Amino acid sequence: MGKFPWTYIDFGEEKDISGWKIHISATLDNHIEVLKKVSKFAFENEISFKFASNLNNYVHLNSKNINRASSGKYIVMYPKQKVFDDIIEKLYFKRIGWSIYIVR
Repeated sequence: MGKFPWTYIDFGEEKDISGWKIHISATLDNHIEVLKKVSKFAFENEISFKFASNLNNYVHLNSKNINRASSGKYIVMYPKQKVFDDIIEKLYFKRIGWSIYIVR
């Protein structure tokens, strides 16, 4: 399922009305590896997420012409709030050779 420029993977769980989400960025060199690892993790943990549908959309989301609120986002994860800390910690330890920044 998608809506430009995103493809959505929804596990159908009831969504929290408000809360944290996780934004994941990537470089042109590692964007495929990042998507493979993050999507595998999301499927294993049944976390709904969206990602830039293709290379053109990824480039569009990282262009200087994009709205600053959307800029740099490649993957957005929507974990349940009660497991957010656990998920962010697991993601942190799963990264291999990536720069990572956690903003709370």
